[in-house]
Amino acid sequence: MEILRPGLKLIGGSTLAFGIHLLIRYLQGGSLWAHSISAAYISNTVLALAITIFLIKAPENLKNALGFLFMLGSGFKFILFFAFFYPLYKADGDMTRPEFFTFFIPYATCLLFETQSLIRVLGAKDR
Repeated sequence: MEILRPGLKLIGGSTLAFGIHLLIRYLQGGSLWAHSISAAYISNTVLALAITIFLIKAPENLKNALGFLFMLGSGFKFILFFAFFYPLYKADGDMTRPEFFTFFIPYATCLLFETQSLIRVLGAKDR
C-alpha cells in the first residue's frame, strides 16, 4: 500500500497532464504526436516511478541520504533528455518551444509527484 498510492497518483497525474497537453496541442492546431510526446511522458513516468519506489523502499542505511538520491534521480532524467531527446530536438539546428515543453511538462509533472513522495517518506522517517 505504501507504494501503490504514490504510484497510482504519479501515473494518474502524468496521464492527466498528457491529456491536457494533447488537448492544448489540438486547440492550437498543432500536431498531437509530434516531438516524441509519448516517449517523453512514458520515459519520465517510468523513471519517476522507479525513483519513487526506490526512495520509499530504500534500505535503512540510506535513509539519511534520500535527498541526494532524489537529486541523483533527477540528474539521471536530465541525462536521458540530453542523450535521447535533445539530439532529436536539435536535429534541425533549433529547439522550438513546443519541443522544449514536450519534455519538460512531463518532467515537471513527475517531479512534483516524486517530491510529494519524498516529503512523505522523510516525514515518516522523523516519527
